[in-house]
Amino acid sequence: MEPNEIDHRYNEIKSDFEILGSWSLRYQSLVEMGRDLEPMDPRFKTLEFYVEGCVSALWIRGDLKDGKLYFSADSDGILPKGLTALLVHLFTGTSPQEILNWEGNPVKDLGFYQNMTPTRVEAFAKMIKKFKEWAGKSLEGQTSGTDLGGRK
Repeated sequence: MEPNEIDHRYNEIKSDFEILGSWSLRYQSLVEMGRDLEPMDPRFKTLEFYVEGCVSALWIRGDLKDGKLYFSADSDGILPKGLTALLVHLFTGTSPQEILNWEGNPVKDLGFYQNMTPTRVEAFAKMIKKFKEWAGKSLEGQTSGTDLGGRK
């Protein structure tokens, strides 16, 4: 099977993280990704976009435009914001089906499992699940206008 855009982006991230080597450098890279994440419009920091089960407050929102999903996200924690930024980078501008089909395992591949608490690892899995939920909603036609939250 030919790699899709998500696989291409993921392989680049894996290569970058391998070059960094140590967890402290990877952590710093994630923090920088979070700092570079475009701010989320505060009007979307509502329960509708909130990711439950994370220790830090976390919001993820998707828009479907021309068959591609575009995400915005934010968190009040520096590591969760970086992890979310990584996923926004992976998934933004790709098709819902690509997101649903993606089977990467960043927890294992990027060395998170051995360096993060079990709570953070579980929260990261919930983040991935949330992005896939947005993809599923967009394919099921549960949209109104372009905002998958139901607003026009």
